[in-house]
Amino acid sequence: MQNPAALPCRAWLRGAAIVILLAGCDAPKPGAGQLTLQNASRIVPRGETAGGRVGDFYLRNELATFIVQRPGRELALGPYGGSLIDVSLDGSFDRFGELIPTLALGRTIKIDTVEVISDGSDGKPATIEARGRDATNAYYNLEGIVPSLLSYQPDGSGVLGFDPDAPLGCEVRVRYALEPDEARLAVTYTFVNRNATRLGLPVGFIVDARAMVETFIPGSGFGNSLAASGDEEDLAAALLYDRAADLLAVVGEDVTTVIVPRSLGDTGRPRAIGAQVPSLGSALLIGARTLAAAGKEGTFTLDPDESITLRLDVLLESSLDRALARGWELIGQPLGEVTGCVRLSDGLPAAGVRVGLLGREADGAEVPITAFTTDAAGCFAGRAPPGEYRAIAGGTYRPPSALVPLTVPGSVTLELAPLGAVEVAVEVFDRVESPVASPKPCRVSLVGARPPIDHPALGGEPFDDPGGAIARQALLRDCRGHLEVVPGRYLAIVTRGPEFERLEQLIEVSSATPAAVVGRLRRVVDTAGYAASDFHVHSIYSPDSRVPETERVLSIAAEALDFWASTDHDVVTDYAPVIRRLGLEDDLATIPGAEVTTFDTGHFNAYPLPYDETRANGGTPDWAVRDDGHRPTMQELFDSIHQQGALVQVNHPRSGGTALGAYFSRAAMTFDPLTRQPYGDPGAQPLANAYLRYPTEVVYFSADFDVLEVMNGISTYTRGAMAYDRDVESVGHDWMNFLSGGRRVVAVANSDTHTTGDPPGNPRTLVGGHDGGVPGLVAALSRGDVILTTGPMLRVTLENEAGQLAGLGDLLPARGRRATLRVHVESPTWFWADQVEVRANVWFPDPTLGGEAPALVPAFPLALVEVPRGNGGRAYVGAAELELDLGASPFSFADSWLVVLVGGASSVVFPVMQGGGGTVNLAGATPDEFLTNRSGVRPFAISNPIFIDGDDDGRWAPPLDGEVMSP
Repeated sequence: MQNPAALPCRAWLRGAAIVILLAGCDAPKPGAGQLTLQNASRIVPRGETAGGRVGDFYLRNELATFIVQRPGRELALGPYGGSLIDVSLDGSFDRFGELIPTLALGRTIKIDTVEVISDGSDGKPATIEARGRDATNAYYNLEGIVPSLLSYQPDGSGVLGFDPDAPLGCEVRVRYALEPDEARLAVTYTFVNRNATRLGLPVGFIVDARAMVETFIPGSGFGNSLAASGDEEDLAAALLYDRAADLLAVVGEDVTTVIVPRSLGDTGRPRAIGAQVPSLGSALLIGARTLAAAGKEGTFTLDPDESITLRLDVLLESSLDRALARGWELIGQPLGEVTGCVRLSDGLPAAGVRVGLLGREADGAEVPITAFTTDAAGCFAGRAPPGEYRAIAGGTYRPPSALVPLTVPGSVTLELAPLGAVEVAVEVFDRVESPVASPKPCRVSLVGARPPIDHPALGGEPFDDPGGAIARQALLRDCRGHLEVVPGRYLAIVTRGPEFERLEQLIEVSSATPAAVVGRLRRVVDTAGYAASDFHVHSIYSPDSRVPETERVLSIAAEALDFWASTDHDVVTDYAPVIRRLGLEDDLATIPGAEVTTFDTGHFNAYPLPYDETRANGGTPDWAVRDDGHRPTMQELFDSIHQQGALVQVNHPRSGGTALGAYFSRAAMTFDPLTRQPYGDPGAQPLANAYLRYPTEVVYFSADFDVLEVMNGISTYTRGAMAYDRDVESVGHDWMNFLSGGRRVVAVANSDTHTTGDPPGNPRTLVGGHDGGVPGLVAALSRGDVILTTGPMLRVTLENEAGQLAGLGDLLPARGRRATLRVHVESPTWFWADQVEVRANVWFPDPTLGGEAPALVPAFPLALVEVPRGNGGRAYVGAAELELDLGASPFSFADSWLVVLVGGASSVVFPVMQGGGGTVNLAGATPDEFLTNRSGVRPFAISNPIFIDGDDDGRWAPPLDGEVMSP
């Protein structure tokens, strides 16, 4: 995370204090140099994605700052340094991730040295030069996706014309030059062929946006150019992508960065393909005909010892239209003046809305060319290529204007419908027995007619769109606030997680009068001793998430979560400072962690990890290929994580069949029927070791992990009166096999949220040890005092004949034949779990076949009682006692385990848990008439095991020949 001390002096000078403060600040001067402990806080831009650290290099003048990463290994998309990692206009935030060169798609540049050529003190350009050579990009492995589509074949039949793991024999110099009076960085790559034969080299660039930004490409506009899924059909279509791009823009709130290919050798400006890439950012492929050709056809060809230069300009402006106009100027594109205003239909100016221009291509297709933003008076002025356009105005969550013809040079007037407002003032009673309200966060969901979300000419793809029946959603720090929405009739639903009541009100929103949402939210479920938690959450620090750190913390607090691990992709983040800044330190506890995102063999969360502020990635575990061409085995990787004092959590181990993140499927994990132990079968792997950068003989699988993500998101279903979850009936089969084989693996339920529209804690993990602070929570998680739930609170104990009690994760000595199982369930009165089921010693000969797990005690009804709370709320509470015979099958006085499930088929947890809805009747007179046929997530919870020492020998080791329940 960015050091708060990095706030430049000039950004907070105000009024008469300027003179005084300037006496203590070093004003920026033109120059280039290296970041040190003394100067880094004054030079590195502000911003969540600012990556500059001591040892990196800077170029700056009165207008802009650019940071180039020092040489050295950094687990990131650009793994070897020497790349542009931060950019900012003077006083603005960094809105940029990294500019990463690609050679033949699968390789990049490994920088050995970076030096200052000129510090700019002589009035000439400040210049830095990096030197290196081609190298395997250690972070990604194209052949590890789908080898049938993306692979190198010696006979030339593969899409890749070069082996990503074989040296190309290319030396590279990268020179960065900044003029004293321009916010424009000239980046020149010089490629030298050091082979004895000719070299045809494909060259491109990945733009890792990694920020709250949008990509805009003239001719494509905003949004992803390529399909978001990774299946073979979409990948095959992506390989045919061929849209040329003169330039590419990364659009932030206060700065737009434009990358302009300027020249290639003596041939002038090269053709480039530009594409927005899902979950990454964007790409520029130089000299390519198609995406597939970029992996095979050379951007240029060099004879031995011949060299060629490729120049890009990286320029900064305060707005998209200014940045595009400056980029077009650089390549000689004629421009005309364009002006316009946007008015609301009530005559007021429409300030801060976008105006997009759509032009016609040769084939008749209408495509976005540029976009402007209106000022406080609702007007704009700028430049665009001369021609005939249609203009459109609008923004996120509002209907756009009509399309109006415009000739450039020229002017246009557009009209938008005004928005209305919702004012929320809800009291929150956060304690079950206290009638005293406290200012706590909440979530407001508006069910009604959904407005348009985004437009390729206007952008605005939001990270807070919940989809479905919910038109808008807002997170409020004190459950009080203001929300602008399209006028209409809505059902406002105010929530604070499934432990609270739900407030529903019908509102009429007009452009003239704000609608009011008032009332109370009361906690009614007693979770004392347990922390509502989520151990898989993403934010702006992940390349596939745009949620700012403040919004991420607020989204967690609004669901009444108590504890979470930060798990951004290969970045360790520490949210403690953000929690303090929001004043939520009494409500939230967190531990730094990371999702260790091995590109092609699975995803693993590691937490708690030490946060290393000297590293741009916070010191995340390094899983990538080493200099010897091989990568750590999973045992080596898990060992390195454990040595840092962290737990290893396997994420979505069978998601999407053989998807990149599906560890068990990728390793062809199965279980030995005799030893009941898991093992990876290289012969059955969907991808052979040769495609995964492992030696042929290596078995890379390891079961030496601690936690298993049994629920990733929610996929409940009903059978009879009981609710179940599909992940529990698939991944849960592996988990139960681990238990029956003697492995005490802890199961968790996580959201894996990358947005705020998909809330954290959806589902959630309840972890014991809450009274012991973070150490107590981590200890309780490690021993398995854990419940997985979509909402219901579940407590389970087991008592033997000697009166000894065991809770979740505990080992109970048998001490006789009888044991009493006690189950306690709570929920608000707006949903309920009224069925109980018990499973024990379950074993699946083949856990991939699916099917229902056998029950020790089949689902039976639970009597619920409505109980008043001291804060005025009411809850459903149910309890059950069961007598178990430890001498009967499947226990038979052997070491055993059991888990408890609760669920209900006749209610839903929507909208607290997303993934539901109903039929919207805008004329409905009551909330139930407005939203009928409600559907969605069912109440469901499953405990971690209680272990039984059936043979009373003081340890737990299920016998290999012990009885199990198999389907």
